[in-house]
Amino acid sequence: IVAGVLLVIAGLGLLRRRRFGLTLTLVLGILGGALAVCYGAMAVQAASEGTATPVQLIVSVLGVLVHGGYCAWVFIVLTKRKNALEFV
Repeated sequence: IVAGVLLVIAGLGLLRRRRFGLTLTLVLGILGGALAVCYGAMAVQAASEGTATPVQLIVSVLGVLVHGGYCAWVFIVLTKRKNALEFV
């Protein structure tokens, strides 16, 4: 719930071209990337030990795709010079 509230606040800040919105979105992107790494490590560990169920692997892959995708999208879009200049 806290992450959802922070994402909404960050989104509203981005819509209004506020600097805090950019900063908060970048921080949440970093956290999303860290979470994607955790999902990936969890999948690799469970697969190497042979304890992974198909559901665990699907959840891990979806976690990597969703959180890693969010992280990549945030940094690709918001760090472009043209886009970053809107928040000065």
